Amino acid sequence: MGCDSQTNSRNLPESLKKMKQKSIVKNYLYNTIWNILKILFPLITFPYVTRVLGPEMLGKVYFADSFLGYFVMFAMLGIPVYGLREIAKCRDNKEVLSKTVNEILLINLFSMLIAVVLFFISFKTINKIQADKLLFLILLPNLILTIFSLDWFYKGIEDFKFITIRNIFFKVLSIILLFLIVRGKSDYLKYAFLIVVAASGSFIINFLNLRKYVVLKFKNLNLKQHLKPILIIFATTVSIGIYIKLDSVMLGFLAGDYYVGLYNASVKINRIILVLVTSLGVVLIPRLSYFVKNKKINEFKKYVGKSFDFVLILSIPCVVLMIFLSENIILFLSGQQFHGAVLSLQILAPIILLIGLSNILGIQILIPFNKEKFVFFSVSIGAIVNFSLNLLLIPIYQHIGAAIATIIAEIAVTITQFIFVSHVLKIRIFKWNRLIYLFLAVVLIPLILLIKQIDLSLTLEMFMTGIVFFVIYFIILYLSKDEFLYKTVYTKLIQRFKNV
Repeated sequence: MGCDSQTNSRNLPESLKKMKQKSIVKNYLYNTIWNILKILFPLITFPYVTRVLGPEMLGKVYFADSFLGYFVMFAMLGIPVYGLREIAKCRDNKEVLSKTVNEILLINLFSMLIAVVLFFISFKTINKIQADKLLFLILLPNLILTIFSLDWFYKGIEDFKFITIRNIFFKVLSIILLFLIVRGKSDYLKYAFLIVVAASGSFIINFLNLRKYVVLKFKNLNLKQHLKPILIIFATTVSIGIYIKLDSVMLGFLAGDYYVGLYNASVKINRIILVLVTSLGVVLIPRLSYFVKNKKINEFKKYVGKSFDFVLILSIPCVVLMIFLSENIILFLSGQQFHGAVLSLQILAPIILLIGLSNILGIQILIPFNKEKFVFFSVSIGAIVNFSLNLLLIPIYQHIGAAIATIIAEIAVTITQFIFVSHVLKIRIFKWNRLIYLFLAVVLIPLILLIKQIDLSLTLEMFMTGIVFFVIYFIILYLSKDEFLYKTVYTKLIQRFKNV
């Protein structure tokens, strides 16, 4: 592979030399800021959008976005994962870095053009798309602009500051426009336009800023070396995309836009929490790939161990709270017209833990070890399970059936990846000190039930329960001198405070 060339720091551009020793803590800080904002932004916009557009109009937009997402997925191939890994390996050599970027960009261009052609074939032949053709055309730039989606490059060189500032700008812009132009159910097309602004607005800036780091010169390239691993990761991405997007697509065809709206209310709320749980993994991927390439397996195990601690310490209490506060959350964020999404939110709650674990097993362990085929196999199992159960359950139970299918598929993926990882890396996943997170979350359930007996509004009850639960949860962990919380987090904060 091109990135296996010997590093040459003398050829490194100044912008990368400054970044070379960038701390994981700083990167995590930038990524955490962005992920916290990704939680706060929906808390601002989602209650407004759900009440203004309602389940049916919102369902139309979600269906179109999910359907177009398959073509976006094809256009991107496996480049977001593969590109990040390869850039992390060769970021110390400007010449090899430039060549690798040019090769990946050219492959991305070809795949995007093919995806656009396939989309227009579907656009002309499927009646449901023709019924809302303007909606699909408004969302089309999300497909065309994938060629400029270069987050894989900036994550590979660990420039999380640029990613954070750029994302915040376009997100804030889209929020301002949301409140200005989306005022009623008939404005669902305007809302679709804002999805494009938020998702793809920064892509052109990505491309213009790229010249600071690499020389764009599409000559003497070797595309063949990248095709096999990209296609393997692409096959994995397709499988993942099937059970991420297929629920909304199948609900649209088999049950109707109303149920797509209810289901996506549950999914969106889950993703608000999920971005925080998986935030550390995004930062660690380039560093983990670097450790594997340089055979620093002990360092690799150390950081993966921290990832497991981080996911478990956050996800387990979030799952418990979401199950018991699902009605409060739905009514607060979506309003009474989305009350039918309460049960689907409860069913989907464990996804926070399952995706957190599979993110570590697949993306942080198997991918850096070039075991894409194992990831592909595991998510293929999930895709088959999800598709089969959707076909069986959606016609009978609508969005509830889709939620059941999704949770069973995620369980299948996580178990399969556990088995594969055990053959790749000897690492202790289940430790006694990690069981305290589950024990504490279960022990504190009576506290949730006790607060529910107090005569409070649903909103006040939700916030009080969440705050009291987490305060007691973390105080007990601190007093018990939990290894991750006490040694990793608390000690780091004290050191940084002393250095200020």
